[in-house]
Amino acid sequence: MALGKLVKGTGELFTQFYNVRYRAVLEALQMGEFSYRAEHLWAKTEVVRLMDDTLFKEVTFTPGEQDGEDELEREWEGIGFDDFSRDLATSLWLMKAGRSTAAVANLKSLYTPEVRRQLAFLLHRLEYGIQQEESLAELQELCREQQIFPDYLEDFIREACIHQKKVFSFLSSRNFSNNL
Repeated sequence: MALGKLVKGTGELFTQFYNVRYRAVLEALQMGEFSYRAEHLWAKTEVVRLMDDTLFKEVTFTPGEQDGEDELEREWEGIGFDDFSRDLATSLWLMKAGRSTAAVANLKSLYTPEVRRQLAFLLHRLEYGIQQEESLAELQELCREQQIFPDYLEDFIREACIHQKKVFSFLSSRNFSNNL
């Protein structure tokens, strides 16, 4: 959870970790050696689970240090080890994890949390048929005051509403925006 507190809601975490599934580590373990006591070795699946637990999204990996020894990888595959993305040849993985998906990060970057909260509130009222005409008037006023443009509103509806077609249909029937 400390990792989650280090990065803002739309930020990204860049780090690296040593791969426990690296062929040389597996060979050392096979011979009864484990010289990695000072460092923690990770598998990509462990890192993804850790990032999910700390509410990071869109986790991507890039090899930091990778061997070119394909034959040795195939030997390990032959005894049952999967080799996704040449995992067996990679000693060091570079990782990037975002606190939000790219689409949501873009939505968050343009308006304050209060404006987004009010926008979501009004759209959910429209979505679930709660005082729709009053909510529509408030939505129009909010869009005018905050200069919320139609493309942003459309993207926001796609990210925030479960019944998107219902909201788009309601807004179109009221001629809310030509772009919706």
